[in-house]
Amino acid sequence: MSAIVPFFRDSGFDAEATRILGEAYDIACRALHPKGRPPVVQELLARKIIQVAQRGERDPERLATIALGILGPFHSDVTRRFGLVPNFFMSAPDAPEIVEKLWDFAKSA
Repeated sequence: MSAIVPFFRDSGFDAEATRILGEAYDIACRALHPKGRPPVVQELLARKIIQVAQRGERDPERLATIALGILGPFHSDVTRRFGLVPNFFMSAPDAPEIVEKLWDFAKSA
């Protein structure tokens, strides 16, 4: 978590909130396959945790659950097939429809 703390701290949270966000991030990362944590996934989780915390949520378990929800079934399918999410599938995190089409293409190949 130490590498991600500045990301939370730079978002304007106090020390206690930063600790809670870090805890939520750790919970979310532990839920992923160890090889399914490329930097882009870690950043997506951190950004979602920050976004939800800015609306007032401070329960680490709920923050982690909400953050993991953005990965959805696509992440589960790819991880089940490869044991991780290759960076190729994380190239367009703001356009999930493109990533899903890439996954459909990969499955058909």
